[in-house]
Amino acid sequence: MEGHDITEKGPMKVIINVYLADLPCVDTAAFTFKPKMQLTLDWVDDGALVDENIIILDEDGGTSSASTANYYNGGFSLRPDLADKPSESMFNPELVLVNSIANATPSIDKSVAVSLLRGRPVVYEYCEFFPELRSPLDLVQFPFDTSALECRFTSNQWSTIDLQFVWAKEMQDFNKTVSPAARGGPGLSEFEIIGVETAVEDV
Repeated sequence: MEGHDITEKGPMKVIINVYLADLPCVDTAAFTFKPKMQLTLDWVDDGALVDENIIILDEDGGTSSASTANYYNGGFSLRPDLADKPSESMFNPELVLVNSIANATPSIDKSVAVSLLRGRPVVYEYCEFFPELRSPLDLVQFPFDTSALECRFTSNQWSTIDLQFVWAKEMQDFNKTVSPAARGGPGLSEFEIIGVETAVEDV
């Protein structure tokens, strides 16, 4: 992680926000479900980005503009000295779905933007998933029971020593987390989404 001292600052904190756009399929025989999710991740830049308007002094005493390394939008670019290996220089959480059995990759390409927050560049990554997930269902008292459908996220590159996922505050607001089209209920679906819970596990 360029510019991020884990010893001094601790693990990189990445805020994750999930919006459930639709839940078109729940298979009670296979114990699987297919949510359509919109994910937004954001984190404070680790030192790899610079304002495009800043003039940088190179090793020979000359100057170069950061805009020559035009890698990210939002008025920021990858530092010129890191431009040769952008994928290795720029931090990425590498989020994956642990309990996915199909379509675990984003259904649309990731989009990345950068903006200033209290003088520091913050990186925003947005993508959509339409995976097939496996989760146990308690159907003993169907249709009067409740079951939790789990979506488990982790990083396939970083450990908890390097990275810490933090749930966005919006996840506490049901109306900001689940689309009305996905909630179901009488006349709409045999299932109804009644709430969202979040938890963090140390691995």
